[in-house]
Amino acid sequence: MRVFVDHRAAFARQRLAEDVIAAGLRFFAVLHSRLDDRLRDLSFTRQRLRHLQESLEAPPEESGAGPGAVSLAADGDQRPYGHWTPANSPLPSAEAFWEAMRQSATVRVVLPDGETDLEKAAARFLTQLTPEQWTHLDQVLQERVLASLGGLQHVCVSNVDLLRALARPLIDMAAACLGEILPITDVAQVEVSAVDGRHNQIHARAQKGLECAAPLVTGEAPRKEVAFLLAPAGPAGKAFADAAKEAVPGLQSLRVAGQADLMFCREHGYLTVEDVQRLLRPCRGAYQEAAMVPHLSPHSRFDVTDWVPLNP
Repeated sequence: MRVFVDHRAAFARQRLAEDVIAAGLRFFAVLHSRLDDRLRDLSFTRQRLRHLQESLEAPPEESGAGPGAVSLAADGDQRPYGHWTPANSPLPSAEAFWEAMRQSATVRVVLPDGETDLEKAAARFLTQLTPEQWTHLDQVLQERVLASLGGLQHVCVSNVDLLRALARPLIDMAAACLGEILPITDVAQVEVSAVDGRHNQIHARAQKGLECAAPLVTGEAPRKEVAFLLAPAGPAGKAFADAAKEAVPGLQSLRVAGQADLMFCREHGYLTVEDVQRLLRPCRGAYQEAAMVPHLSPHSRFDVTDWVPLNP
């Protein structure tokens, strides 16, 4: 009986060890499958982020197709990661704004340090950032963008359009964060520093700015025109305004607090009725088309739904 009891105790210990080993095998099998799923998700996320990076770095005309959604085959297998849907939001790009500003006859963008290329000016600013500022930028993006979206992996897996869901919030937040670091310099400071305070060159720049503000329609009495210069309320703005008044007789300068640009205005107070008719004649078709649409008619405020009486 003693031998029988010893064998039963040994058998119980062996069964217990076998159950522990079997449970461990099942645990590691489940863990292996979970890790495989996570590796597939990470590979999918890495692939989508690589396509997003290529789309952001590519020129606007070459980035028509960005990262989209992975389609499933009939047997449930995923197609290759290169099969993306073409329905994506357009890429955010500063090139369109920059080209529009450069082609404009009434607006001229002045970059710091006399730079003429927007990309070079931005690259020079990024080279001046300190490691602490880069760390702060990364922390801001993690806390205010990725954390609110549920994490990077969750965004890449659960959203079809990464440009709209991820790239735009990251770009907007990075622009806001870097805008706090970027020193605020008004155009007057740039203009005065570019010519080293030489009045003759400031005169030429002021005359060129006034020429760019030429009226679209010239009346019969152009001598009645009144020219204004809106300059920043600072020492550089005052210096530029004084030099501009010397170069342009009759120029009236206004110093505006909080303004960072230089604005030349030429008042059209001398136009006759015939001049106004000639100016507005191309707009007659658009006016007649809008007048026939009730919700767009310029003759009544159809967009106001709740009117407040004058005498309540």
